[in-house]
Order: sequence, then C-alpha cells, then structure tokens
Amino acid sequence: MKGKSTSICLLLVLAIFFTACGKKGAEKNSDPVSDSSNPVRNSELDAGFPRSIQTIDGEIIVPNKPKRIVSQTLTTDEILLDICPMDRLVGIHTVSLDPAFSNVLDKAEPYRDRAVNGTEAVISLEPDIVFIASFSRAEMVAQLEAGCDAPIVRFSDFDSLDDIRKNIRMTGYLIGEETAAEEMVVELNRRIEAAKSRPRDATPPRVVSFGPAAYTAGDGTLFDDILETVGAINLSAKNGVEQFGQIGIEQVAFWDPDWVVCGSDPGAEEATKRWFFEHPVLQKTRAAKAGNLVLVSNRLYTAASQHTASLVELLAETFYSNGI
Repeated sequence: MKGKSTSICLLLVLAIFFTACGKKGAEKNSDPVSDSSNPVRNSELDAGFPRSIQTIDGEIIVPNKPKRIVSQTLTTDEILLDICPMDRLVGIHTVSLDPAFSNVLDKAEPYRDRAVNGTEAVISLEPDIVFIASFSRAEMVAQLEAGCDAPIVRFSDFDSLDDIRKNIRMTGYLIGEETAAEEMVVELNRRIEAAKSRPRDATPPRVVSFGPAAYTAGDGTLFDDILETVGAINLSAKNGVEQFGQIGIEQVAFWDPDWVVCGSDPGAEEATKRWFFEHPVLQKTRAAKAGNLVLVSNRLYTAASQHTASLVELLAETFYSNGI
C-alpha cells in the first residue's frame, strides 16, 4: 500500500511540472533594484510600484512592494528562498519540507513554522501577495480572493528552460528583487552552457523517460527541452507522445533506447534497478544490456526552478562520460 501511495504522489507531482497550462509571458521591468542598506535607493524602488503582469487570469497588479509574501508552490518556494529576504517571506508550502521532492530542505527547515498548506492558513498570514500554481482549484482561488486583498499570482508554465528563466524573472520583478533574480538566471545559464559544452559522441544518445508507473515525458515538456539542450533524442517525443502520458513496456522495448531515465524516491533505488534489469522484456533493450539506467532523485526529476540545472548537468555527464 505504501508503494501505491508513493506512485500516486509521484504522478501528481510529475503532472504538475510536465503539463502545459498556457503560454502568456511576463513583462520584465527595468527599474534598478537597490541594496537593502541604501534607504535612498529603497525609496526609489518603492516608487516603481504599482507593477503589473499578464497571466492566465488576466492582468495582475501589485500596488506596493510586497512585505508579506506567501508561496504555495514548490517552484516559487525554491526561487524565493534564494532571492527574497526572509523577513518578507512569511509563508512557504509544506512540500518544501519533503525530502522526496524539495531541493531547498536545508533552507526551509529553519522556517518550518512558516510552512502552510490551505486557504485558511494562507489568509491568516495576512499576505500582500500570494504565489500559487495553475493547477490550484478554482474554489481555492475564489476563497483567497474573497479572504484577502492580496494579488493572487498563478504560475502556469513549467515546460521549458525558458519558462524557468521567465518564472524566476517574473518572481523577482513582482517582489522588487530583480537584481537577485537576474543573478540567479545568469548562474543557471552558466551551468547549462557548461553542460552543453561537454565533449559529445558522434551519434546522439536515444533516450526515453520511463518507470514502474509507465509514465513518460514527450514533446512539449521540460524533460524534452533538457534532452534537446544536451544533444540527446527523446524517443517519446520522436514517436508522437505529447506532453506527459503512459506507454507500455513493449513500446519501450520496440524503441530500444540507449538510455532509460527514471525518477526514484529516496530508498527505492535498488527496487527500481531490480524492476528494470530483471524484467524479461526490458532486459533485452540496449539500455539494459549496457547497464544504462539513469536513476534521478524525484526532487531533481520534477524540479522546475533554478535547481533544474542539476538535472541538465547530471544527464550531460552521464551520457557523455566516455568523452572526457
């Protein structure tokens, strides 16, 4: 029963981060961001508000520089815990304390008392901006809008590295921390470019994402963009899989990938290896014969923040280790 619950949790998180939910961009503000110790520049920055963006909900206006920020998505938690002064971040999501999915557990742990989940808990914090996700229930949005005057910002795009860059910049813009956000993007780009520059094989590796739950990431997903970035072929996308869906073991065997990438919970690595290498069908694939199963911790496999750079680096290093 425990394994079934873990699979359901994984599928929910994968669906959250690999499903396209709209394509409206955020406008980037060019106002300078001041150092926190400079009251003159801080006054100038405050004068840069109100600020507005276009989202899936239409125009969102932030009237003043937010001082009570609440995040209810893992993506914004991971961004904000790096760029936002903690005296302004009054609420984070409880998932940031889950070692199976959080890349910021060490940063979130000291603020465990700020971890909340649910409309009433968010409203009780008296926020002046709330970050939620596009998959949040309509009734939750309505309750938040009725219970507080704060702008409700729904993130909707998690399907490419450019989406990640956009979300980082949008977050920084809305809270008045553009400099920190841009520095984060610069570091993300540096790590991605370093991974791309690794020596590659003449023949691109043929890859499929697949695990015991039979889900795969196809065309239009962040995983697909990552594979393209590191010069690999996503067999699911090449064979017509759109977004995030299920495929059969026989289909994987027919495609005969060079590599299989699979997300894994902490402590489940050995069981996943046995499932793959001892399966009578999968063990006949090139990947199994060569020992080419890439187990990725679910916290990286599902990341849709600056921490995605770690997955880009891992795959580039794994696919092209012979080229070093």
